[in-house]
Amino acid sequence: MSEPISGTAAGVAGWKIIGGLAGMGAIGGGLATFVVMSMTKPKSDQEWRVALICTLVGSIGGGAALVRYLGIQHWVQDPFGMVAMLAVVFTCGLPAWGAGTCAVQIPREAQGRRPGRDRPRCKGADLMPPTSFIAMLAKAAQECQRVTGIPASFTLAQAALESSWGARAPGNNLFGVKADRSWKGKTVDVPTHEVIRGKRVAIVDTFRAYESWAECMADHARFFKVNPRYAACFRETTGEGWARAAAAAGYATDPDYAQKLIAVMRGRNMAQYDVLPRAAA
Repeated sequence: MSEPISGTAAGVAGWKIIGGLAGMGAIGGGLATFVVMSMTKPKSDQEWRVALICTLVGSIGGGAALVRYLGIQHWVQDPFGMVAMLAVVFTCGLPAWGAGTCAVQIPREAQGRRPGRDRPRCKGADLMPPTSFIAMLAKAAQECQRVTGIPASFTLAQAALESSWGARAPGNNLFGVKADRSWKGKTVDVPTHEVIRGKRVAIVDTFRAYESWAECMADHARFFKVNPRYAACFRETTGEGWARAAAAAGYATDPDYAQKLIAVMRGRNMAQYDVLPRAAA
């Protein structure tokens, strides 16, 4: 007849199980976090540091717990035990993986946005459909074309792409025009992203600010007129031609900027606005 297990022995066994599972979870969570972050390609050094810290802390702490509580050195000699241990490690690591990826995503959200889709939302503008946005700006864009020669379709597409159809335009800046040294008006600092040497880097940049969208559109046209780097744009006669020329001149660091503008133009048939109505007699 076997002797009953004492309360002390049972307690020790329980702590070993808890400590072993915690160790497995820590290792699995650390490794899973690093694998997932490698697959999702973090966009900044800060995100990599968080992923590496999760991996190192989880692996080192978990390994120590396994050796301390389960005598893992004996498992290494058993191939079937190793397979079982690895399965348990990654299963127990799922909750830690979730916490680790959340820890990485939090700084990503706080780091900021690029001009356009990632800018802060303008209060009350989220529900504006594209048709309403175009209707609000079409006449002003056509008048701009009449005066400056900049196709209305190009102006509308830029405003739509850069501001997410008016939902994100801090300082009423529809076009993401930065405040260089020549700008003497109001400014607004915006967390954004730039593509530098093929990598998307989080930065905080200073952009022009306006009292209204109408003032923004007027300055947008003036911006192209006074900058020699955009002289080639004025040799184009279509919105798509302007999109390619502006991108080639370095308007944006996004290598796909021209194609994105053209997709907006074609998707909403914006070329129709390049045909100006006859001026009243």
